[in-house]
Amino acid sequence: MLFRSAFFHELLRQVRALPGVRGAAGATALPVNPFRFSMALPEGQPVVPLAERPMFNIQQVTPGYAAAMRIPLLHGREFTDGDDPQAPRVVMVNELLARRYWPRENPVGKHILLGRQPGPAEIVGVLGDVENMAVGKDPQAEICVPLAQLPSAALNLIVRTEGDPRGLVSAVRARVLAQDRDQPVTAVQ
Repeated sequence: MLFRSAFFHELLRQVRALPGVRGAAGATALPVNPFRFSMALPEGQPVVPLAERPMFNIQQVTPGYAAAMRIPLLHGREFTDGDDPQAPRVVMVNELLARRYWPRENPVGKHILLGRQPGPAEIVGVLGDVENMAVGKDPQAEICVPLAQLPSAALNLIVRTEGDPRGLVSAVRARVLAQDRDQPVTAVQ
């Protein structure tokens, strides 16, 4: 299923309203399970052909991702509902990427050209590093893109709870099925 903005926006609103939910978000992948990689050109680097640009782990996420995953926001801001397809393109980067390309600067306001996109995206936030490739392995440079600006066919629903999350599985599943009875809910963990 291609990402349906209205469906997922409403689902997140409903899930966040459930008693015991501390946060909810969506992401194309979870830490240690990368989903997508892309070549990119950070601002200040020599302009080289696409095939010669560095490769980065790309995460497509919804607003609330860092908070739901408890990833510290070190500089700038998280994505908002205003970071939609009509808004200027924005990204968040991890601390490793920020240190590598702008070691003595705050990268908020800098730009990155992603893949074959026609223009650069502005960095609006810097997230703390997480083990994003495998448990026990050093983090890799990562770029987060608003899901609304780069839709995906695959999506994980992340729900942070006060207590045992298994107690909310049926309520979350019911919210999904109430909006689309044909939408599969799989790999609950």
